[in-house]
Amino acid sequence: MTVQAYHGGALFEAIGVDPWRLERAAAMEALRHPEHYRMRYEETRRLREGFRQAASGLNPLPSCMNYFLARPADPARLAGRLRAQNIFVREFFSGALAGRYLRITVRSGEENRRMIEAMQ
Repeated sequence: MTVQAYHGGALFEAIGVDPWRLERAAAMEALRHPEHYRMRYEETRRLREGFRQAASGLNPLPSCMNYFLARPADPARLAGRLRAQNIFVREFFSGALAGRYLRITVRSGEENRRMIEAMQ
């Protein structure tokens, strides 16, 4: 996939913006506010660990990211049930994780609670 395709090339071309330059500017701005990002990291860590505990029946793996892998009994069925409720998780269709795991992204506390309820 090209940079232009990845970043919706037509839009960036139309407005005359280099997507890499935009990303660098965003990263530099983030470095000016380390306390904000430290607080966001702590909040994400707290939400992730609470979510993983609440989803313990899905055999979640430890994680240090804003997502974790879970190994439910039937990943495809659970993903389909969630999709029916407009909740989306990452399924794997090839490779070692295919048909065995789901990738679950940590969201806000409210969104996490909604997903936990939908998973039961």
